[in-house]
Amino acid sequence: MEQRELQVLIVDDHIPLRKMIRSMLEVYADLQVVGEASNGLEGMILVEQLRPSIVLMDINMPEMNGVEATGQIKLHHPETIVIGLSVNASVENQQAMKQAGAVRLIPKEAAPEQLYDAIQDAVSS
Repeated sequence: MEQRELQVLIVDDHIPLRKMIRSMLEVYADLQVVGEASNGLEGMILVEQLRPSIVLMDINMPEMNGVEATGQIKLHHPETIVIGLSVNASVENQQAMKQAGAVRLIPKEAAPEQLYDAIQDAVSS
């Protein structure tokens, strides 16, 4: 069975972090980074345009935060998988992202080790 390529959208207001995540994910043949957004509002617009399989969503951003953007994305595109990323992976933030529809919240410092596996887990469950 041929593995289909998963399309990933990165939503984070920190440009160096977006670039780092992009370069980290581009080594995987089954993932394609299709876009980057700098805030939740931009992320919602790009989800409409690009229809990615996966959205990697920061929580604290200008314009619209990741919790609100996740809720809107899941409302309009329930099939889209959202994985939260945050420097503050507190219980409160984890609960807020889960309630908004994210499958999980990963601490940014753990992203290099956990992100690919988290994507695979989310897709296969």
